[in-house]
Parts: sequence; structure tokens; C-alpha cells
Amino acid sequence: MTVRVRLFAGLAEAAKADEIAIDWEGGSAGELLERVARARPELARRLAHCRVAVDCAFVDAGDLVEPAGEIALIPPVSGG
Repeated sequence: MTVRVRLFAGLAEAAKADEIAIDWEGGSAGELLERVARARPELARRLAHCRVAVDCAFVDAGDLVEPAGEIALIPPVSGG
């Protein structure tokens, strides 16, 4: 199944898009990050520091991410 993954900040800049489509049948958040890295190598080095959010809630690397719902990758943020 093809799912859309929303990207923010530096990830969106690196991908030159605010969302990408990947093939995803479900699995852990860590596996999702690996799949994105394989599909979009230009994002790979940035993904190690990102959080996965599903339906506006952060999930841990081992948590299940179903192909339904909104999936987003959030890089670290800083500001002042």
C-alpha cells in the first residue's frame, strides 16, 4: 500500500517536498524510518535524529505504525 509521509523543516528542504509517498504495509516506527531512507537516500543521514508521529502523537521506534492515519517525520527543533 502506498502511504504519504509528511516532512517538516530540514527534511522537507532536503526532499524538496512537504510529503513523500512510500510503499508501507505496516511495521515498527524504526522500520518505517529505514524504508524512508531506502526510498529517499538524500534523507538518510537526517532520519537518525527524527521522531515519527502518527495522528499527531509521537511514537517510539518499536511502536507499530499502521498504513492508515497521518504519518509525519519531525526533525529536532531549536529556537530562541
